[in-house]
Amino acid sequence: MHENPTSFELRGHRVFVDLNEIAIDGKREKLTPKEMEVLVILYQNMGKTVSRQSLLELVWGERYANDLGLTQAISRLRQLFKDDRKNPLLIKTIPKKGYHLIAQEDVFTKDKAKSIPGDSSRYHRNHRTLIFLIVLLLIVLILFLSIKDIRIRVGNE
Repeated sequence: MHENPTSFELRGHRVFVDLNEIAIDGKREKLTPKEMEVLVILYQNMGKTVSRQSLLELVWGERYANDLGLTQAISRLRQLFKDDRKNPLLIKTIPKKGYHLIAQEDVFTKDKAKSIPGDSSRYHRNHRTLIFLIVLLLIVLILFLSIKDIRIRVGNE
């Protein structure tokens, strides 16, 4: 399993990872182990989009049959943090991609965290490569047509 922070703060609420608890409004709320794992993975990848597939594989492993558990975990985290799905301050849904933790972080104790390779950075890298190949293909096509046109003109003279 990946390294976890022992505790951290999100939006003024203390998260106690080892205890599966969040201190909210002076009282402690219990999380399920799966809800805590989802929150920790999002926290470790703050500022990055984490795909639903990555969360399912990391938290539920090979045992998940559908993504209902993930949907319920995200919903419960939003409820506890009083986060609005339509105007999120904590967990933003990136349609057809995954989730993005957008909260400011106040780190008290955080071990070195392993990040999931960013799905969005892979997309941008592939997108740039595709654009480069298209531009290169256009340049080769223009050169080919120019050379062909020059040969036709020379042949007609």
